[in-house]
Amino acid sequence: MDADSPLDHVFFPDSGVVSAVAVYADGSIIEMATMGRRVARLCQAAVGAKSSSVRLLVQIPGDAAKMSRAAFTRAMGSMPSFQHLMYAYVQAFLEQVVRSVQRCTHLKQAASTVGCL
Repeated sequence: MDADSPLDHVFFPDSGVVSAVAVYADGSIIEMATMGRRVARLCQAAVGAKSSSVRLLVQIPGDAAKMSRAAFTRAMGSMPSFQHLMYAYVQAFLEQVVRSVQRCTHLKQAASTVGCL
């Protein structure tokens, strides 16, 4: 799935690995998070996004359940336990992204210290 794609479905991976990458204007990419049994599309749909802000790359193929965005939205509104679980996934994903940014910042600072950047 590419960035700016419509979020027509939410996927719940049972196996495999998916990477969420940010795409820069020049076409270069940087990996933000690697996911197994959760996926960025789920996180974006949970907060009401209508299109994807990231590109998802399948690193290791696997199986996943697929749910329409409309059904997902209904479940979020009518099932508090489902909503709570989805928000927990969002929090876990955001924490992984923050750790990834921290690692990149640390590596960039270390490289500039030795004159690599």
